[in-house]
Amino acid sequence: MTERLAIRTRRVPDVPIVAARAWIRGGARVETVPGTSFITGRALEEGTGRHDWQSLADFVESRGINLITAGSYESLGIAIDAMAGLWTEVIDLLAELVFDATFPADRIDWLTRQAAAELEAMDDQPEAKTVRVFLDQLYHPHPYARVLQGDLDSLARIDRDLCRHHLDSALDHGVLVVVVGDIDEELVRQRLDGAFDRLRGPATPLPSVPPPGASLEPRRFVEVGNGDQAHLFLGQRTIPRTHPDRFALAALAVILGAGAGVAGRLPTRIREREGLAYTVDVSTAAGAGHDPGRFSVYLGTAPKNLDHAERAVRDELDRVLQHGVTDAELD
Repeated sequence: MTERLAIRTRRVPDVPIVAARAWIRGGARVETVPGTSFITGRALEEGTGRHDWQSLADFVESRGINLITAGSYESLGIAIDAMAGLWTEVIDLLAELVFDATFPADRIDWLTRQAAAELEAMDDQPEAKTVRVFLDQLYHPHPYARVLQGDLDSLARIDRDLCRHHLDSALDHGVLVVVVGDIDEELVRQRLDGAFDRLRGPATPLPSVPPPGASLEPRRFVEVGNGDQAHLFLGQRTIPRTHPDRFALAALAVILGAGAGVAGRLPTRIREREGLAYTVDVSTAAGAGHDPGRFSVYLGTAPKNLDHAERAVRDELDRVLQHGVTDAELD
């Protein structure tokens, strides 16, 4: 049986900071209304029983604290960085955000309107519009098939009660708290034990989610309303985060061309040598978590070059499959 609370501390000497993180299990992977994890994560810093959003902002600003909260596919996250001497305040603030977030209705309304604007902005970006279809193609009906913000209809259904329920359910699934920096590990652990003591006990297992479809459509076309550039995403599902091949695939991504730069096999051939694309980027396990990530190659190119560029990508991938990588590339 998994415990609800896991605590990790590490002293990093001569680095006069403290970095505290809390990951609360659940996220968009188990939300009932799309977008709930995204809004709940952002709303964690919008007010607590002790601070409203403005006084919380003033509190962290006056102490030089960096605070970020967010919701992802697998967790709600809180990140706090500060000078090491503030470690007690950092731990207390971390616990305050975890246990005492109030989700003010006016701030939830503001956050949902902000998320709706982000979705509308995505529709104005051809590559973002295309990748949304690519993810749906790879993962539907799994939650990875949708964007974190959900959609306009689901955002309209999110309120403070739903956010509260989502956080409470996530707390039942378990929390990982990590504090590192130039700290006294024993003192930090003692304070963490006291601040998060209410989480002691067994965790509630995460509910199951629909698996990705058994078969993939070979191709989808998306009309993006931009005739001077084509956007190609090519790929398939690969491995979860805990798979032993994770680091070998990370190295392969660099060899093939991770980072949309000019290094790697695909950018060197397709962009630099043959001039077939404006940008090339490669991932081998993007989004890997409890469920498989994805191998993907992205090309931004002129429509007239699309077929030629795709053939070049497939040719380079065949070369890797048949002959592997060179010692120089691996080095």
